[in-house]
Amino acid sequence: MARVGPGPGGRVPGPAGYLPCPALLGYRFRLPASGFRLPASGFRLRPTVPEAPRHRGTEAPGHRAPGPADARTPVPGPPPDGRYPARMNGTEGAEAAPGWRVLVVGGASGMGKTGVARTLARRYGVPLVEVDDIVEALLAVTLPEHLPEVHHWRVHPEAAHGAPASVAAQQLAIAEALAPAVGAVVANHVETGTPVVLEGDYLLPPVTAPGGPVRAVFLHEDDEERVTANYLDREPEAGPQRHRARVSVLYGRLLAARARAAGVPVLAPRPWGDLADRAAVAADGRIP
Repeated sequence: MARVGPGPGGRVPGPAGYLPCPALLGYRFRLPASGFRLPASGFRLRPTVPEAPRHRGTEAPGHRAPGPADARTPVPGPPPDGRYPARMNGTEGAEAAPGWRVLVVGGASGMGKTGVARTLARRYGVPLVEVDDIVEALLAVTLPEHLPEVHHWRVHPEAAHGAPASVAAQQLAIAEALAPAVGAVVANHVETGTPVVLEGDYLLPPVTAPGGPVRAVFLHEDDEERVTANYLDREPEAGPQRHRARVSVLYGRLLAARARAAGVPVLAPRPWGDLADRAAVAADGRIP
């Protein structure tokens, strides 16, 4: 059980290093500059809903189980002057500020989104927000009756092993249920002028305009054998995950069709070597 104690002088840090989830959802909180006091012994955090353990290769579709390769790095808040330095997230020599405020990197699981999103965030020296974190925040503060689609895999874990087309359709339903929360995050970053890369399986193609503040690129691999190989390379202990790869390809087709209809570029992940460059070019409205 995690134990949280007070900082120096018995104070908990203010919002710059605290309460990240409500901030992501577009809410703003004001706390006294001096913080607030806690008992010297600290307090214990307890989850409101018991969770079954998740293991790589057995998690619900579209939701990565945490592991060393997916360790989250805390995302810092914007500087007081609203300008990010050339070095951020351990990156030196970041490129000039991007022309966008939000870059959406979408697509189904196993397509290489996380790798390219992290590369682009480092390249431009901006934070990375993963939709998985938004999902976890909503699961922590809602009940299944509030957001049944978002809670679907926890309430019906057996459904993840159903017919691939049915699982893919459920993935799309979850993405649609999450759209208002994702929209609030996007709107907040546009309003405050703080650039961010937003990545995840549950992102629907946004409405974009050439040169606008919101840009998007979607990745899609239509070869099931390649997606199976991607999973095997990433999660060798799970063995070949053919059902999961089939679901990913079917769900990816649904997202790719929506992206093309919205005028959002859809890129093939391979070759991996220049994927980040191709994504950057596509986000700028040029043909990669």
